[in-house]
Amino acid sequence: MKATLEPGPKPADAPPVSTPGTDNLNTTEFLSHTSWGACSENARTSRLFWAEDQADTDLLIEDSLLDGLEEPDELAAQVEIETAQAEPTKGVHYEYLYSTLNALKSQIAKHKRPDCYRNGTFWVRPRDPIFALDHAWATTPRFSPTELYHLPVFAWLPDFIRIAR
Repeated sequence: MKATLEPGPKPADAPPVSTPGTDNLNTTEFLSHTSWGACSENARTSRLFWAEDQADTDLLIEDSLLDGLEEPDELAAQVEIETAQAEPTKGVHYEYLYSTLNALKSQIAKHKRPDCYRNGTFWVRPRDPIFALDHAWATTPRFSPTELYHLPVFAWLPDFIRIAR
C-alpha cells in the first residue's frame, strides 16, 4: 500500500501549472509569474505554500518500510538502558580534573590551603604548550601531546581564603 501526499487547494490567482508528478512542473516559473508583483501579501503566501505542496507531491511513503520499526518510546527506553549499562569513558579531561582535585586535597592537607591561593590566584594553570611538549618528550617513552588538552581550572574554595581582619 502506498500513501501519497495531496497538495492543498490552488490559490485563486495562481497561474496554470501542469499536473504534479510530471516533468512540466516548474516551481520557479510559478513563483516568477508576471502577476506576482500584483498579488497581495496573502496571495503571495498562499502561492508559496501551494508551490511547496506541489513540490512535495512526488514523495511516496512505502508503508512496508515502517514495518518492524520500534516505537520511539521503546527505542528511547532501550537507549537509556544501554547508556546506563555502559562504562563511563575516562578521557584526558577527566583524568586531568581528577588529578587536579587530588592535588588540591593534598595541598590543603599539607599547607592548610591550596597552592594557588598561596600564590595569590584562584587558577590552577597547566604548563604553557612549549613546556608541556618538552616535558612530554622527556618523560614518556612514546611522545604524547595529551598535556596540551589540559585547561585552566578555577578553584573556588571560600573556606580557605584568609582575609586580614
